Amino acid sequence: MRTLYRRLLLESRPRQWARWLRQGARHVSRPGRYPVLGSFFVTYRCNHFCDMCPTHETDREVRGPRGKEPGTDRMLALVDQMVDLGVLGIGFTGGEPLLRKDLDALVRRAAARGVLVHLNTNGFLLDDASLV
Repeated sequence: MRTLYRRLLLESRPRQWARWLRQGARHVSRPGRYPVLGSFFVTYRCNHFCDMCPTHETDREVRGPRGKEPGTDRMLALVDQMVDLGVLGIGFTGGEPLLRKDLDALVRRAAARGVLVHLNTNGFLLDDASLV
């Protein structure tokens, strides 16, 4: 992913990056005055109990803190705001993002706005049909 984002940055903002690279800034944690990548925790719910996961509160059926998740309209507005800020990519993560019923709408909105989209999942909810 780093190589892909570096290539996108060089293509989208070549002047700034060329200057930073000439100055020896080979690894810049926050280049420029804009965000490069946006990450969304679309849910804290999860269908698996991984030891390394920081989500410690548990429910009977699904792991994660109890509480109401933002609605679809609010999440779509946040995607639009991130793109308007100039992000080159948006990552959807959580808990398990595939537990969110409107994830496809969020991914489609981000892709339609022209940003790179990636998904962090534990993979237990994927099947052959979803990989096509």
